[in-house]
Amino acid sequence: MRFRYRFSAACMRWSGDSCGAEEEGFAGSFMGSWLEMRSMIMVSLSGSLVFRFRRDMNRIGDAPDFSPANARQAGEERAVLRTGNPDVDFSRLVEENNRLQQIVDALPAMTGYVDLNQRIVFANRQLESWYCLSRDDLIGMSLRDLFTDEHYHTVETLLEQVLSGKEVSQESTITYRDGVCRDVHLNYIPDVQDGRVLGYFFLVRDISTRKRAERELRQAYEKLDERIRHATAALESSNRELREEIRIRRETEEQLRANQEWLDEALESMTDGFLLFDSDGCLVASNSRIVDLFPSIRGKLNPGVSFRDLLRISAGSGEVREAVGRVDEWLEERMADYLNQKGSVEVQLSDGRWIMATDRRTRTGGVVGLRTDITERKQAEEKIRQQQEQMAAVLRRASMGEMASALAHELSQPLTAITYYARGSLRRLENCRDRYPEVVDALEKSTREAERAKAILSHVGEFVRNSVPSVNEHDMVEIVNAVFELAEASLRRNGIKWRKNLPNAAVLVQVNRIEMEQVVFNLIRNSIDSLKQAPSQDRFLSVSVVRDSRTGCEVSVSDNGSGISDDIVGRLFEPYVTTKDSGLGMGLPISRTIVESHGGRLRVDESCTTGARLIFNLPDARIDGA
Repeated sequence: MRFRYRFSAACMRWSGDSCGAEEEGFAGSFMGSWLEMRSMIMVSLSGSLVFRFRRDMNRIGDAPDFSPANARQAGEERAVLRTGNPDVDFSRLVEENNRLQQIVDALPAMTGYVDLNQRIVFANRQLESWYCLSRDDLIGMSLRDLFTDEHYHTVETLLEQVLSGKEVSQESTITYRDGVCRDVHLNYIPDVQDGRVLGYFFLVRDISTRKRAERELRQAYEKLDERIRHATAALESSNRELREEIRIRRETEEQLRANQEWLDEALESMTDGFLLFDSDGCLVASNSRIVDLFPSIRGKLNPGVSFRDLLRISAGSGEVREAVGRVDEWLEERMADYLNQKGSVEVQLSDGRWIMATDRRTRTGGVVGLRTDITERKQAEEKIRQQQEQMAAVLRRASMGEMASALAHELSQPLTAITYYARGSLRRLENCRDRYPEVVDALEKSTREAERAKAILSHVGEFVRNSVPSVNEHDMVEIVNAVFELAEASLRRNGIKWRKNLPNAAVLVQVNRIEMEQVVFNLIRNSIDSLKQAPSQDRFLSVSVVRDSRTGCEVSVSDNGSGISDDIVGRLFEPYVTTKDSGLGMGLPISRTIVESHGGRLRVDESCTTGARLIFNLPDARIDGA
């Protein structure tokens, strides 16, 4: 029984050593089965008379012959002496010993037992393979005879430690009799009974693959460091050249501005770029704003240069995004628009700016050209589009977790700054509102949108914290109108006509405004996506708000698009069901969840025969003043 506990302890130590981070590869392939088999090995080994006979005979020095016959005879005598029972089933014990041998033979590592005289008492098949000896040759062999001199010298100190009662765990590089030099992990566990060391268990694992991978990884790191050093040096050189180039460019710009002081003050006061060409298409006059809009023609904007040459310079420099890779083709298209006087043309530059080019004929046959920077307008349109995408992304916010919370925290600060700057600007313009009505209106809208963005971020934070959204009384008509402001650009861009059937009086409901805007926006966006497949002249969308005494507030969104196919209408509100190539199929399921959380219901009007109509209702609605 005591030996059983000692072997169990050895198993536990081996399993502990093998589950460290440095042995994960070995643990994955070996320790999973070892942990399951160690109790079987413990019981079989502790009950093995052959093993105990060999160990005890080695201890007293009376076992020069380890033949199976001697082992059986000694085991039978020892079983009678220990149990007092001559009927002990020695065959069963031998069977258990064979079972133990089968188990340890299956292990992908050398394992066994060595007595106090450094003779092998127990060994598995892996030991035979590494040392090219049979088990009969190995049992009883001294380690001094088994090991080469170099091998013995490597582990001699370790053997002294384990035979003195100390546990050993060390990595070494050893060449075995099979001619293979292996990186191994050595585990020696002393077998201590009544304060005496009787021998030790050993487990030797081949870690050559791991060591080789570590060496290759170190070499890869060294090569990477070298490449980084070279790249850093090249980057520093490029930075120096770039700084010099920037310095030269700034000097050139200063000289050009000095040469253009003769330009008319009236032209210089214009916010748009100005160009005047004669009837032959040659430049007569221009202002400096045109150079600001098109830096590539700086230095080339001289009287007499042709409009075609200016276009070629701009397109050839890569400044015009549409002309990249097709300069000649784009040049012919642009000249056709210029000669045919087709009104204004919007051109996107490679740096992201948008320029609206407007050319008009003069009475003398010349051309007056205005170049207006419409980047802010395009950015506003892009911002609306992004807001639409962001609102759709909010419907997938369940996967954002802590990242969404951190993002909300970081964005709230610049939004607060934007709000303060806008309000400060409004206060500065308080006495001159009539002079700059458009600026005041833009600042007021910016303030409202910034406050709204802050509210959205606050809502995201509440969602991530799994808190209950705040519910207040809001006008559903106002919510629908606010969503239409966001969707109107997309409706116009896709040639969709629309109608809003809204009551004159406010329809007040108890809702979370941000969530309701998300629901309405998602329904409108789905209709827009459906209408894109319909003929452009027939696209139509309708939104209505009705207060019903029975159902409360009822909101419906209908279109005359492609409709909902019969094969998915029954699964429309299931997650990941979508007919769009880029859709996730989460918009409608989350919208239904929001509506139901407010005590309402979202459904498909199956009586609709043209396009699709989705309806949701909210309870406890009332008319303002009722």
